[in-house]
Amino acid sequence: MFFHQMVWQCILAIIFSATTCYFVTKFMLYHSVKNLKPLLLTEAQRTIARHRQKQLRPARSCNCDQDCDHRLNSSSNTNAHHNENKGSDLLPPTNMTCDTASPLDFNCIPSGRSLAGIVGVEYEPITDSSIDDKPNSINASSEDSGRQGSLTPTTLTNTQDSDTESVIDENKRRSKNIKNKRNSNKSINSNFFLGDDSSSAASCDSNEDLDSSDFENLSNTSNQEQGSVSIKGRRGHKIRPPDLSDESIDSTQDQATDSERQIRSQDELLSLMKEENGLNIMTDDELISLVDARHIPAYQLEKLLSDPERGVKIRRMILSRDSGCKSIITDLPYVKYNYSLVMGACCENVIGYMPVPLGVVGPLLVDDKRYHIPMATTEGCLVASTNRGCRAIMQSGGVRSELVADGMTRAPCVKFSSTMRAAAAMKWIQQVENFALIKNIFDSTSRFARLEKIHSRIAGPYLYIRFAAKSGDAMGMNMVSKGAELVLCQLKEVFPDMEMSILSGNFCSDKKPSAVNWIEGRGKSVVCEARIPEKVVKKVLKTSVKALVESNVCKNLVGSAVAGSIGGFNSHAANVVAAVYIATGQDPAQTVGSSNCITLMESKRDEDGTENLCISCSMPSLELGTIGGGTILPAQASCLDLIGVKGSCVEEPAKNAQQFARVVCAAVLAAELSLLSALTEGVLVKSHMKHNRSTVSMNATPVTPSSGRTSQSFVIHCQPQ
Repeated sequence: MFFHQMVWQCILAIIFSATTCYFVTKFMLYHSVKNLKPLLLTEAQRTIARHRQKQLRPARSCNCDQDCDHRLNSSSNTNAHHNENKGSDLLPPTNMTCDTASPLDFNCIPSGRSLAGIVGVEYEPITDSSIDDKPNSINASSEDSGRQGSLTPTTLTNTQDSDTESVIDENKRRSKNIKNKRNSNKSINSNFFLGDDSSSAASCDSNEDLDSSDFENLSNTSNQEQGSVSIKGRRGHKIRPPDLSDESIDSTQDQATDSERQIRSQDELLSLMKEENGLNIMTDDELISLVDARHIPAYQLEKLLSDPERGVKIRRMILSRDSGCKSIITDLPYVKYNYSLVMGACCENVIGYMPVPLGVVGPLLVDDKRYHIPMATTEGCLVASTNRGCRAIMQSGGVRSELVADGMTRAPCVKFSSTMRAAAAMKWIQQVENFALIKNIFDSTSRFARLEKIHSRIAGPYLYIRFAAKSGDAMGMNMVSKGAELVLCQLKEVFPDMEMSILSGNFCSDKKPSAVNWIEGRGKSVVCEARIPEKVVKKVLKTSVKALVESNVCKNLVGSAVAGSIGGFNSHAANVVAAVYIATGQDPAQTVGSSNCITLMESKRDEDGTENLCISCSMPSLELGTIGGGTILPAQASCLDLIGVKGSCVEEPAKNAQQFARVVCAAVLAAELSLLSALTEGVLVKSHMKHNRSTVSMNATPVTPSSGRTSQSFVIHCQPQ
């Protein structure tokens, strides 16, 4: 019996506690919501005030002498609020129709102007009759009562402004009077909520107490009317952001935009061009019209405008218009680029820059020093394959390199009155004392240019004089050209009948396959070698030493000879050279001569009988530099910095460029080693099918192998055995 009594007492205690918690919680929530009201209203006021501040001030016609924002107080007198709110600039002073204040405090609206011109939100026209039919509607003022087409807001921006502290203080003062008005109708019209310009004093008082649920309902209603997604305000209430499309712009703003977009006449523009900074204040359309009228050369837009990026933008607009290619505007980037470095140095008629994927291989051990080598390429497998070669070399003691020659060349062509005169000039140049005279003249043109040798060839009355000179850390084409030109001017004094035919006679030879570069060399001539143990060949390269040697003879030596190749006794030296050159700001066209390479492989055994693969690469014409040209661009300079050869070596000129040539040759060796291994084991096709195929569907029809074999068996059958 006692146990049952205890149970019932516990149950009653639980029921009593739950009931007490329920009413306490309800009481606390009630007061919390009531305390949130002023803050919620302040959020809306901040939004309206922010947009009002952005508007231009119209002509002032207020009755007072103060710079006021026409903030309202309880009186309907227009000037009663001046002493309390003077100095605020939330609203432009204008001809006002002041109404009684509300908790929202959206103040007076300029007569003859809708709230759209102040707040910057979208409105829907309503009639005065529709306002009067609604409960607690706002009666039109005497000035606006006959106007048909007053506006109601349908969007509201959720932004805050720090200049509305006076509004917050005003709301706190008025919140004490809200309790006395809770018996009034709590419903609110959306027109009043955003301060429609037909508001009256009577309706303002009846709507001071705004419930938080009404705030949310109003936002939802506005969103439903617009058919758009709303966002949440600071207190969680949904507020629809403003529509930024052309249709939502206020009519006053539309008129200002149209006037701004109107292109001035050619006479006005030409007159404006003569003024200082005149071009910079013109619109893009006006500048395009001047380009079309040939008053401004399109190639000088960056130079004439103070903002080179704007010049690039205008050229893109002209190109897109004339070519009909819209992707130039949408897909080709151009912003946030230092075009001042490009102007007069790297490119003309610039329309943007080309992003290229940049990979890195390494570390690669070259002469007991580790290097990470950047490679810019769009060919899949290239970086991965070269990196595999680097890994095999790292496990084998690294690469040893040597620079055997250094001399950039330029070969002008001169013409004589006869072949005999050309032969006499050729002999004169070959004499030792005359070479010394020529060298003094050549070396005087630069701090770094040093003439090394002259190689002459005669063809009838034409004489080709090939100057080879060191050029420091620069690639040196311009440097050697300047020296050669001065020498020819002095040579004409010795041979008056000599005629200057052309400064570059193709005996240089630049950016063309040529035997002279392969035999005589051009730029930096480098050799590299590495010794790969048999266990590394099997573990990393997945092949054997014997198979690699046989594949190299079959492909790189005999195959290239059958093809009649000049300097192409390699697997793919041009792949690595081009990728490194693009990454480091070299001239990509010089890949033609710089990729001259012969790759040799042989098997050698140690004293203990261990078999090793000895691989070497000889590259006689690496045309590169670490200063000048594209190396001045920040991205390319950073890649040179990654290798450790950025800029010029002050202590030892030419050291950086020579070391750069060694690294390039070593990277070619690593790539040769990996690719030939893949070819030997027959995994080249499989690797490229996996890593070098676009994932974008091209709607291509697959080729079906013949003889009824499946695709997989067909690929396996075609691989080298």
